[in-house]
This record gives sequence, structure tokens and C-alpha cells, in this order.
Amino acid sequence: MGWADSAVWPPAGATALSVDGLYDDLAERGYSYGAAFQGLSAVWREGETLYAEVSLPVEDVIGSTADAVVGYGIHPVLLDAALHPVVAVGPERGGDQVLLPFAWSGVRLHAVGARALRVQIMPSGSGVGGLRVRLADLAGRLVAEVDSLAMRPITMGQLARAAGSGGGDELFRLAWSSVPGADVVEAGRVAFVGRVVPEALVSSLPDAVAVECYPELAGLLADDTAPLPDLVIATGLLEHLSSPVGEDVPGSAR
Repeated sequence: MGWADSAVWPPAGATALSVDGLYDDLAERGYSYGAAFQGLSAVWREGETLYAEVSLPVEDVIGSTADAVVGYGIHPVLLDAALHPVVAVGPERGGDQVLLPFAWSGVRLHAVGARALRVQIMPSGSGVGGLRVRLADLAGRLVAEVDSLAMRPITMGQLARAAGSGGGDELFRLAWSSVPGADVVEAGRVAFVGRVVPEALVSSLPDAVAVECYPELAGLLADDTAPLPDLVIATGLLEHLSSPVGEDVPGSAR
């Protein structure tokens, strides 16, 4: 990734642009970013190409950054901040509208776990206003790319009405609901098999239940003299698609 290599970053010939007061300006027009989403720290322009640096906020805002990236391909804060250069230097910064992402095409994820990114944004050539976006880590390694991102303008009045119709600050979270009429399983020991175990699923179990977690099924079956758990919940069988040919993982779980 030549454009993002530390030896040439920021790219030669690119002109630094001021982002001072960006988030204050947007907040005054009703487009408020919370502290966790103010991740844009620098922007450069070279012709029609923008370069930027974004990062996760300090730990007292989002918690441990090491824990924050777990479970994400790219943390939502980073992905959102990667598009802020368009707002930071576009003509809408001083007007009554901002550009919002509308349609994504050709999205590819190459690496996970990034806590800071170098960003390149340029015209995609796929239509008026279309953008090509490339994201790299601080070592210059490609993290993700978007072949074409269509943006659409929205006025601050439209944005305010949309936000007001939501009933306040809405934040969607994953919630597990019990199924009416489902058989209740009495279990003293429950084992989860999978690399990712939803915390909501674990916390839904009674306090008296002993919970065990195994990244792989082999860990559960390692001691053939130990009694098996009362209930085994597989959360990541798809990870076992790379298992040796002929291995019946679902059959073993049964």
C-alpha cells in the first residue's frame, strides 16, 4: 500500500487542511457527533483525492480500545470517522446541508482489529458524486476498500425532523427474547462452543448454571472420562467449514 506507507505519509504533494472546530460547526447546525464519534484528526488534499487520519477515542470515552474492536470487522466509530473528510472539506460545511452515505458497492474487508486508520478518498468514476474509499492501518497494510460509495445531500432541517421522529437518542442493541411455548431445559452445566459467545446469551442463563466456553469442539471432548454438560450451545459452527474433509462436526456435537 504505497500511499499509506509510513515512509511517505502523508503523501508527498498533499496539502494539509484545517479541521479545527469541525465538530463544533456541525453541532451548531444540528448535526451532532457524540464524543465517541469525533475520530477525525487530520486531512490532506491532493487534487481530487483526500487523505485522512482517524482513530478510536480515548479509553474513558469508549472503554478499552483493545476490547472495543473485538467482534467487529471495522469498529463503527472508525468506519464513520473515515467518511468525515468529505464533510470536513466539502462546500456543505458552510451551508445548510451535509452529505450522507447512501449506497455501497464493492466492499471488501482485508483485516480486522484496527484502532486507527489512514484513509484515501477519491472519485470512483462510477457516477456523479461517487467515491472510492481505501482504508489502511498505521503500518500501511490494507484493511478495507469500497469500490463505489454514493452520497446524498440532506438539509439540516430534514436531519432534525428525522432525528426528532425517533423519540430521542435511540441506540439499537441485540436483545434475546424467549419463545412462548418453548420447552424449558433444566441444566446445571452449559457449554458454549465457538470463538464468539454473545454476552446477552450467557447473562440470560440462571445464576445457578455453571457456564463453560470452548473455542473448538475438540476442547470439550478432550477428556473422554469427564461427564458431558447438560446442554451444549454451538455459536460458531460456520468456523468449522475449514475442518478436515469428512469430519462431521454437527454430528460430533450431537
